[in-house]
Amino acid sequence: MKLSLEEAEKFHGHLGPYLVIGMRIGEYAMEQLGITPYF
Repeated sequence: MKLSLEEAEKFHGHLGPYLVIGMRIGEYAMEQLGITPYF
């Protein structure tokens, strides 16, 4: 299951540039490392 920005915003409390960047970097890193998300 891929976490959406809407779900991340709900969890974090607000949507901001650092949340978006963090999610993108995390997805990219997981893809490059071949890691399967567990959530």
